[in-house]
Amino acid sequence: MATIITNFYTVDNQVGVDLNQPQTISVTTDPSIPAPRSALGDTCQGIGGSQWVFVKASTTVTALNVVYIDESFNANNCNLSIANGVSHQKTVGIAEFQASNAQPGDYFWAAGRGQGGFLVNVQGTAAAGVQLYISSSAPGSLTTTVTSSASNGAMNNIFVVGALVSATAAVEMVFQFPQTSV
Repeated sequence: MATIITNFYTVDNQVGVDLNQPQTISVTTDPSIPAPRSALGDTCQGIGGSQWVFVKASTTVTALNVVYIDESFNANNCNLSIANGVSHQKTVGIAEFQASNAQPGDYFWAAGRGQGGFLVNVQGTAAAGVQLYISSSAPGSLTTTVTSSASNGAMNNIFVVGALVSATAAVEMVFQFPQTSV
């Protein structure tokens, strides 16, 4: 089992990249930051075999949640109603930042690939290598429990490394450009 990474950084030569914190733009409270540090859709490579994309939260996004990213690089907590019929048209990423959440309009880097040290929110128990599904009760979280194919979509290319034995929490995962099956 790899060590959980709590402070990600880029290995690219990009100025101003902060993989750990969402960026709030408020010309009213801080006019010294008039625009995001990067352009929506920019990508970068990070430590831990990671790849990231710069996105904007459309709704409140909870840290360590799975997010859908649309063609305009807007991110939302992953849930089946968003996925219904159009999931393969959206990119899936992980909101792997250290703040508790990103508010609508905040910018952040979403991880699309992570080969070790990443945490992802899971509901219920999880064992290494188990099939994961979109949670029908907690948007953005994954689960191992299927209520029905209409309320849970299977996740592909994302795997539990350790185990979550009895509580809802973040679990170490590895992932390679995850997708939903719905």
